Amino acid sequence: MLLLCLLAQVSQSYAGIGLDRIPSLTSDDVRLVVLGDSFASQSFSRIPAALLSELPEGQLVGMRSSLHSRFTKPIGVELLSDAHTIVNQQGATSGCRELETDVGGEAWMRLPIGGLFDLRLNLNELNQSVFNVQCNRVDPAINEFSGISTEGVLARGVARMPTQGLIPAAMYCEPWSDDCVVEQFQAGPAGHFHTVFQTQSLFNAPLDPNSSDFGFQLAWNGGGTALQMTDVIVHGLQNGVPASGLYFTPLTDVSWSFSSYVNPEPCSQTGAKSFSDEEITQWLRETSVVPNRDLTFMVHLDTEPLSQLEYEQRLEELWSRVGQAVTNAGLGPRWSMVVVVPFRHKVYGSSFSEELMYFENLWSAVQSVAATRDNFAGVSLYHYFQGTRFDGTFESRRFLIENCQGTVTWNNVEINLAEAPASGRLLDDFDGHVRDQYSARFMANALLRALRGWSFVGDLNHDGMLDSADLPVLLAQWGATGVNEADLDVNGVVDNLDLDLLTQRLECAVPYSPPPPPLSPDLDGDGVVGITDLLLLLANWGSDDPFIDITRDGVVDWSDQLILLSNWTSSP
Repeated sequence: MLLLCLLAQVSQSYAGIGLDRIPSLTSDDVRLVVLGDSFASQSFSRIPAALLSELPEGQLVGMRSSLHSRFTKPIGVELLSDAHTIVNQQGATSGCRELETDVGGEAWMRLPIGGLFDLRLNLNELNQSVFNVQCNRVDPAINEFSGISTEGVLARGVARMPTQGLIPAAMYCEPWSDDCVVEQFQAGPAGHFHTVFQTQSLFNAPLDPNSSDFGFQLAWNGGGTALQMTDVIVHGLQNGVPASGLYFTPLTDVSWSFSSYVNPEPCSQTGAKSFSDEEITQWLRETSVVPNRDLTFMVHLDTEPLSQLEYEQRLEELWSRVGQAVTNAGLGPRWSMVVVVPFRHKVYGSSFSEELMYFENLWSAVQSVAATRDNFAGVSLYHYFQGTRFDGTFESRRFLIENCQGTVTWNNVEINLAEAPASGRLLDDFDGHVRDQYSARFMANALLRALRGWSFVGDLNHDGMLDSADLPVLLAQWGATGVNEADLDVNGVVDNLDLDLLTQRLECAVPYSPPPPPLSPDLDGDGVVGITDLLLLLANWGSDDPFIDITRDGVVDWSDQLILLSNWTSSP
């Protein structure tokens, strides 16, 4: 009975709250700090990175990346020489990272920065390039970096100031033009973050004219031999100053949780997960490009088996902690927080039926905190998709087909996620994350729509269905200009083109019935599954014979043979 009640509630719940309290990611000047686990890693096949491809051209003006070598990221960092000693790379380790083990250890990187290099540079490599930094498009067919690379680029490296007598290396960015100016090296207190280099090209960005990807190299020109790089930042310039738009700065790592983000006790054991208030304050300050820019913290963690009260306590603690760090860093002064309740996925430590309760607990907690905090907001992809678990089952295909959803384009290739090979499976083999770039792009589009307070495409009256009741809403917006949910083709005006698109979607949205059960592999009806059945199947290989197609998928092939062989009994 509880399961049925929760299912009914999912279909009726609105997917956003307090959204007018946060800046627009698509039009405002804002720094976005993503706090998350592997759900929100910097990989191309995760939602935050895919979100960059959904932004209007030129809106992305800056980004920060870790030196994590495990995933392909919008900013990749490659160590160019094996002559240097890697004391600790730990790119695949999340949580507390022990540094300086060559001189006794007991030095830690605790923030979920996503990986770093702790290097001892070889003196024979002085004045040589150490790293190659490459900015890679998330979608190869879209120029996401146009707002970064058009008029010039500011580049900055952030590192931990080494301790235990180690002397920091001085780095510089190899000029990409004669206009490369403002080399800086700012040493800080031992153990603190500091700017290890900053430079900018006022005119020509390091742009590859054939791809719109760009890169540069970091070289070593003096100082000591210790380098503990944590961040690489690129930011576009306009009229010689940082451009206005979205500055994307994820602070994410694998297997973090609500509890670890609110734990203020600095960890001192490899793999443990907690950091001090001072550490996040330092990081916010050193990675800031425009100190008085609005900040939005997007919390994007997987759902945990917690009660509503437990979620409320953690959200309140995280809100307080972030606010204090912003104040201590001298940033803002305006900041906000938005919590993303993710799409339905496997909740570790719970049963399949219990999952719904934990998603509802998280959403109820978000609503409760938003009722008392005027800079706190939330969106729920779980409710946006009506609690659908996109695991390739009938329900996942039903949602996509009956609402004419699932068509997505990546790298100029359009696929329908409701059809093979995805067939409604947007989750990976563990049902824990999105499976690939197409699924991530689909979810990123949904997140951007939810952040605007919109439903899925075509559901203009927000009743969770694509039907004729949406037509009057479009007609009521006829002629409206600017950003509008009824502007389905996103050309800036609600007109005949949008009416045609909605009509096409209504024709596309058809009832979806469960597929018929598979045929018995006893194809000749003699009571056993044996050689005569196999011969019948092979004789009709590649056909659509409805009396031989065991799986009823429209073709006699390996899937039918597999079922037949797995049910093999004996020959008559």
